[in-house]
Amino acid sequence: ETRVPKGRDKATLTLTAPETAGARISVTYGGEPLPGACLVIYWVPSSPTSLPVPGSLDERVPRDPTPDGQRTDGAGVWSSDAMLPGNWTAIVYHPQLRMPEVFSFTLEPGDNEIGLARSPTALEGRAVDADGLPLPGAMVRADFANRSPLLAIHERDHHRMTARPGGNREDLALRDIRYGRADASGHFRLEGIEPGVELRALAMAPGFVLGASEPTVVEAGTTIDLGELRMQRAGRLQVQLPIGMDGDID
Repeated sequence: ETRVPKGRDKATLTLTAPETAGARISVTYGGEPLPGACLVIYWVPSSPTSLPVPGSLDERVPRDPTPDGQRTDGAGVWSSDAMLPGNWTAIVYHPQLRMPEVFSFTLEPGDNEIGLARSPTALEGRAVDADGLPLPGAMVRADFANRSPLLAIHERDHHRMTARPGGNREDLALRDIRYGRADASGHFRLEGIEPGVELRALAMAPGFVLGASEPTVVEAGTTIDLGELRMQRAGRLQVQLPIGMDGDID
């Protein structure tokens, strides 16, 4: 609300819009564009008291099974001309990336060209039983070595039962990107894993105990062969209820 000074019939108002930044973000893997990549982008406040627009992040970024983000075009590019200048974080999801990548970048007022690139980085090996026989179809994923392997089982089952309302086939593909399947010889290869951090491969198969490799660090642009990832057969648990007793067992 503005009051017109006495003796005048009008007043001039000057409205100044905040500075904005334009961004052209290209996503590549191994030097090739990633069309259809999903970008979940967060503005990082400059101070703890800043308003989180559109959101701030903890030190370890959550990586949702069905990310709701922007998609790159056929050239692996996404553009916007109305973003806040400052620091941003982007999480990139794509079926070629078994572990969604986290990037940080800064936007200056005006136009910005941002490149989000990852070198091909992979873990491979063979899923076998205790006798060294292959386990075709075993599900294998890479995970951070400091996390409990049991979390992988919980996340797998939870992701199978939940999906974002209105999700499409692209969302279903993104839900499953963490997992690769062993072929007829038990061989698996996990492309697009996070380089420079301690990881391990986790293998799951019906009737077998979860198998885990030794922790390892894969440098960008390299592949590590884990050798044989041996899995032990699971035991059986038989429960007999008294006659007339029914219900669920938790």
